Amino acid sequence: MAKAKRALGINLSAVVRDEDLADYLQAAVARNTSLIQSLSDDIVKRIEQTVYTNGIAGNSVTTLRKSLQAQFGITDRRARLIARDQTGKFNSDLNKIRQQQAGVTSYV
Repeated sequence: MAKAKRALGINLSAVVRDEDLADYLQAAVARNTSLIQSLSDDIVKRIEQTVYTNGIAGNSVTTLRKSLQAQFGITDRRARLIARDQTGKFNSDLNKIRQQQAGVTSYV
């Protein structure tokens, strides 16, 4: 979150809290992480929480990758793939809901 706030002047956790986005984002992260193959359900559930925490904090893909490797023993290649994929999906879901709240009627 500190990096996002420094770079953009935005406190992402405050935006999520103030705009009541936490439940939506948690459900979106759960949906997206459930698509991860060949890991146990327990690991996927723990990755879900790590992705959500990383996204709310405004951390980078690199930070998430390192966290996945340290916490779950995932190979660098797999951790990079998961981190890029999940960070992109998190940002896309966040943009989608914020645009819908702003009145945008179509989102691609």
